[in-house]
Amino acid sequence: MNKIILILFSVFTFITYSYAEQTSSEQTKISETNATVTESKAETEESLDGIGATLSLQGFTLFYDRILSNKIGVRVGYNYLKYQKNYSLKAEDHDDLFTTPPDELSISPSLSGSSIPLLFDFYTGSHTGFRFTMGMYLELTPAVTLKLKSRITDKNTNISSFKNITITIGDSDKVLPYLGIGYSTHESNLEGFKFIFDIGVLFSDITHSVKCVGCNQTELSDLKGKKFKNSFETITSIKYVPQVAFGIKYQF
Repeated sequence: MNKIILILFSVFTFITYSYAEQTSSEQTKISETNATVTESKAETEESLDGIGATLSLQGFTLFYDRILSNKIGVRVGYNYLKYQKNYSLKAEDHDDLFTTPPDELSISPSLSGSSIPLLFDFYTGSHTGFRFTMGMYLELTPAVTLKLKSRITDKNTNISSFKNITITIGDSDKVLPYLGIGYSTHESNLEGFKFIFDIGVLFSDITHSVKCVGCNQTELSDLKGKKFKNSFETITSIKYVPQVAFGIKYQF
């Protein structure tokens, strides 16, 4: 409910800010009479397009933005993150995860995800790079997958059995509100290359799911319960995810 209110507030603020800018511009047009001011005003009201890329805690983002006036901008893009690594663990250090201690144990953490950011920028002035940003991230895929694979060999038959545990951690909501501030190295009404920087907060609602191929019902219940209880309680208590991004943009 709080996320919906925040998103609606973002949209309402954007519409109100745009209307105020338009009204102020029209009143200025009526009152101004000399050619120099008119020419300067025409330049101020010109919309500019931009394309760019950023690297952040959310991954790599390609985006398009449009400066509607010197004080208002809209950004939309595609964000992607991918990381995977395989590790071999000492089975005796983690035998409490299984009813029967395994001979071998490996873990494969995978950090992957994609999202579509939709952000509204409000510049603090017509000749500045500082801005306030609000908007949302539309999540397309979950963020974290943790896979544990164990091998247990029967000493009598020499037959190996495997257990594969998959833990998926992600947001229950597909829409994550965002609030932040940012800066670009050149004024909002200038063309050319710009370095950009953003810092803010994503409002999250993290949940988890556990699956185990090869586990019996007791083992599965154990994994979902006390085995990872403390870890999951810590993870699911996260409601605010920091976001830091830097990159480059070309405005034309």
